[in-house]
Amino acid sequence: MKISLLISGVTIGLASSLIGHQVEAAPSMGLVLPGGWQAWGSRAKEIQQWEAQNSDIVFGSLGTAELNKQTRALGYMYSQKLDCFAGEQEAWLHRQLWQQGINPEHLYLHAAQETHLAYDHLSVKAQQFLDGKPLHMMVKKGTVLQTARLPLTLSIDEELIVVTSQPFVAINVPSIDTLSISLAKPEQVGALITEWQSLVIDNSDVSSNPDKGSLLQVAIEKQMQAVTPWLGEYHFNTGHRALDIDMPVYMARLSWSTPQTIDALSVDYGLRQEAKHVVMPGWDWRNDANGDGYLDDNEYRQRTNLKAQARYASQARLIPIGNMWPGTCWQRTNFSHPSANQAHMDWYKYDWHRQGLSGATTMIWQSCLVAISIKCSKEALSLSCQAR
Repeated sequence: MKISLLISGVTIGLASSLIGHQVEAAPSMGLVLPGGWQAWGSRAKEIQQWEAQNSDIVFGSLGTAELNKQTRALGYMYSQKLDCFAGEQEAWLHRQLWQQGINPEHLYLHAAQETHLAYDHLSVKAQQFLDGKPLHMMVKKGTVLQTARLPLTLSIDEELIVVTSQPFVAINVPSIDTLSISLAKPEQVGALITEWQSLVIDNSDVSSNPDKGSLLQVAIEKQMQAVTPWLGEYHFNTGHRALDIDMPVYMARLSWSTPQTIDALSVDYGLRQEAKHVVMPGWDWRNDANGDGYLDDNEYRQRTNLKAQARYASQARLIPIGNMWPGTCWQRTNFSHPSANQAHMDWYKYDWHRQGLSGATTMIWQSCLVAISIKCSKEALSLSCQAR
């Protein structure tokens, strides 16, 4: 059996040379690794169309659903992880589960007890997550909402809306003088905001954090709840894909009664960094009597598993610290919850259908294809690989 492997953008010259020529003997199977069409300028669409017509399987996408449907196009799937900073997939999954009355925390694996993970180097995004970067921030003045970019100065009639995709246990601010904080609350978890719950800032809730420079840390003693990203009739039209498709998020509203310059601001997702370790507090669903992903004071005192010390399940999401691709931050997927598994299946059905894909390959297949492409490129520039 002879397999022809065509690698777009690497040795696409093969496809280019075949266009306009009579091919007397077609390969038994034609595989395409697509991409790199921009290098061919005005001929890019011609190359894509040729690949669609002369391939049996495409590992990736040919760029449009129409072309993908002409062949068997297989996308890439990373079922073993979700992103720390939520994107479209995470938003879709969270929204679907909240609408079914299921806590999206069941999508994630959690450390069952306090866990110390060693690392030599952190990716940029992992460091940003540990540093407490919010998902988004907005400034509200009257009915006007606009994306907040630090540094900025808030006037007394402006509010800063801090948005995250998971709850946080504290917020780091430049000043607590004249500060007011309130949390968004829905009538039903995952629904629209019905009220803002004010926090009483007590001196016992405020501490300095050497890792945060001059910022003061204010503990959030009330439970945060997921809300749809609308303020009244105004949608968070931010350009952030997770917010654009209404991911239920967590919001805190900050204001100062005197003008306030904000050079830096962060939240605390409940993890700690100690030397070259990341410390995750444990989570055990047996401790959570009402199953809402949060331990109130009574639940915390009556824990079945005393080694699980997280208040929120999200604090204990497993992150493969030190073992992620550069520029990424992952949280491991839980495959033991039937409804979460069904949500994953529904997501891929939706995602594949809109892209015109026939399915997807896993990371193992991708590694094999890369190895094949390297071998073929080295041994035969014609890219004709004999299967053994």
